[in-house]
Amino acid sequence: METSGIKKTQKNAVITCKAAKGWKITSLGFSNEKTNVARSIYNDKGISSASLRIGDLVAGQPCTIDISLVNTKTGGTQSYSLYWLQ
Repeated sequence: METSGIKKTQKNAVITCKAAKGWKITSLGFSNEKTNVARSIYNDKGISSASLRIGDLVAGQPCTIDISLVNTKTGGTQSYSLYWLQ
């Protein structure tokens, strides 16, 4: 997915993430502030991969993807956010 923005509306979009070795995904989220659409999934124990159906990803609208991970050896955590504005 381009971080410079969505140039064409994507119908029935799905975000799929796979954790690196030694990491597990504890949450994956999507939000579109313009349409007030927010979707997320959580798993306290963590999962190696996750898919989130977000519906239509509309061109020209600002969105955010958030992902949180836990390290399976140390228990350390990392959180990332991907923002794009159009």
